[in-house]
Amino acid sequence: MEPRTIVSDETQRISLVGLDILVRFGARDTGGALSLLEQHVPEGVGSPLHTIREDKLLLVTAGQLSLQLGSQKHRLEPGDRATIPGGTPHRFWNEGAAEARLLMLILPGGHELYLSEAARLEARQELTGPALQQLLETYGVSILERSE
Repeated sequence: MEPRTIVSDETQRISLVGLDILVRFGARDTGGALSLLEQHVPEGVGSPLHTIREDKLLLVTAGQLSLQLGSQKHRLEPGDRATIPGGTPHRFWNEGAAEARLLMLILPGGHELYLSEAARLEARQELTGPALQQLLETYGVSILERSE
């Protein structure tokens, strides 16, 4: 990792399945060591049940989030945290009445590349079929069950 400053104008914004994702640090900023994402999760929005190969650390900063880790479900409030080792089935969603926000640290970095490509497919209405399958295989992501 090289020393540098990053101005807010350089923040990448990804819109995917109703989530607003800000890439605060990406793999290119950290020499691949980690990625730090800030996610804004509107009411009724969340991720599907999935696995990724990287480890994740979550910190809820606002609102409430429901989190499924394997078969266990948890309710997270601001300040609550979770560790999700690579390969663990997980999903999160917002059942609250206000937007939730979380910081997601991903080790090693690079998961934002998958999210960016998935958003591009979604914008072209191709977030199914062979294009999605190729993307999932490339980035080591498995969708186990669609969001409720």
